[in-house]
Amino acid sequence: MTQNKEGTFPVIVKKAAPTYLKIDIERKGVSIIAYTEDGQRGPYIVIHADELSDVIEVLKKAEAILKKKEKKKEIKID
Repeated sequence: MTQNKEGTFPVIVKKAAPTYLKIDIERKGVSIIAYTEDGQRGPYIVIHADELSDVIEVLKKAEAILKKKEKKKEIKID
């Protein structure tokens, strides 16, 4: 997986959040399909096996950042 100069990975975010993600193990990697609340198939990506550890690492970092932001919101008193 290639990184850009800022050290971030490009991600496309849709406004409508999927209801669930279907993750399938395939011969060369993992495919992830987003499904909406009404069962319509949304975005589809394939992550090749040699990129999987990089993707997992980035997702863990993103999760940590989101958790920190959530904690800050909980602590903030108006």
